[in-house]
Amino acid sequence: MSSDYLDLVANFVHFTHWEDLSETTRDAAKNVLMDTFGAILAGSQLSQNASLAKLAPHLGGVGRFLYLGPTMRTTTCLQL
Repeated sequence: MSSDYLDLVANFVHFTHWEDLSETTRDAAKNVLMDTFGAILAGSQLSQNASLAKLAPHLGGVGRFLYLGPTMRTTTCLQL
């Protein structure tokens, strides 16, 4: 499979400004962002996620990226 479509998406994201998007699209993006943050914050309160967060530095080492929630740092790979 060609990566041409990835180049198209990357160029669109890189060269598109917030103001270029329609109001409907901006509203949808805001809703997705708020929903995502809400899920992250709610999930950070679950015990199984706290256990996983404690395990992450042992899997990938301590890095420079701060978790959203706990005050721990990890590597890029584990942050994703």
